[in-house]
Amino acid sequence: MQASDQSKKDSKAGLGFVSLASSPQPQAVPKPKANVFDDLKEEPNTNESNSVSNQTPIIHWDEETAMPINSKPVSRQGEKTKAAKVQQSSLPANSLPTGTRLIEDQATSGSGLLKAINGTALDSFVVVMLADTSVRVRVVSIQAHDSSTLEHFSPGEYKVLFATGMDWDSNKEEFNREGSYYEFGKNLTFDEDNNSYVRETITLNAVFNGNVRARSISKDEFHRLTGKH
Repeated sequence: MQASDQSKKDSKAGLGFVSLASSPQPQAVPKPKANVFDDLKEEPNTNESNSVSNQTPIIHWDEETAMPINSKPVSRQGEKTKAAKVQQSSLPANSLPTGTRLIEDQATSGSGLLKAINGTALDSFVVVMLADTSVRVRVVSIQAHDSSTLEHFSPGEYKVLFATGMDWDSNKEEFNREGSYYEFGKNLTFDEDNNSYVRETITLNAVFNGNVRARSISKDEFHRLTGKH
């Protein structure tokens, strides 16, 4: 069925926080501090006048560690942890191109259209599921200040969840940095007949005069609702 032969039922539901509006300005990301750690050094004592005794001290050695029994090694664990955190924050973020599918599209026998607009300064990950069975039918990435149109939805009711953040991990299905997770407060219904079909438009950011809000959820709940865990 060609779109030109149908009268489209447009619904700019502004889901997620709501309808179309200007996008917020990108937030500046501070540069990570340089990874610099000074080696621990002990200055030699060259002043012979500081010597308390001319006698040779008796040192007891541990046979297993080959170290003086009363001596303790200097721990560098804290410095290694700090270095790892600085190194992670300085790595380039994994940003999937807009429209990247993480699963093969399902429920594609209809003409329903869904346009998802990401007006945030962060990347996003959108999951569309059948409302009654929670089966995933679309899983798509949308970069910051971009949009993606999903086509051929079969008639039925669907729920939408999404995440925003930086540095996407496809295996864990979560963002490594600045991750936030949401569930839309309204299901989408795609109906059609011989003369018409539904086209929905949703936004992933707050906009003026929007009619649906998204519920902020934890990462664990996001994984549970989307069937990841």
